[in-house]
Amino acid sequence: QVSALDDAVRVVVSANRYETRYLARLAGVESDDFGRESQAAFDHLGVSRFAGHGIEEAHLVDEAGTATVGVPRTDDPVLTTSSGDHFNAGLGLAHVLDLGRAESLVVGNAVAGHFVRTGSPPTYDELRAFASGYLDYFDAA
Repeated sequence: QVSALDDAVRVVVSANRYETRYLARLAGVESDDFGRESQAAFDHLGVSRFAGHGIEEAHLVDEAGTATVGVPRTDDPVLTTSSGDHFNAGLGLAHVLDLGRAESLVVGNAVAGHFVRTGSPPTYDELRAFASGYLDYFDAA
């Protein structure tokens, strides 16, 4: 069980929308509410943090609470294959930096968002610029 590993090190599990739904159903929760499903997956797995990421929103759950952030969309993606992997890279960076829940989701979404828009992972400066202007991506929609 992954919860046994969490006794030794902080475990963060990240799952896309469909994987989150599957984990919630394993926990006995049938819902169309992504936030509720993320909470159920967290409770079921017994890990330090659970992140559910989708195309509209992302949720990060830990013992202290839940954060939800919107995902900046683009009408002109260059590449979407492996955008989840890029989200996970950003989430991993945020975990190493010990960022808060919402900030961790923003970093994950910033790495994925840059990748989807350009087809390549961001440099440090590009990541910083995307995260700094995060809310502007919603104003443009």
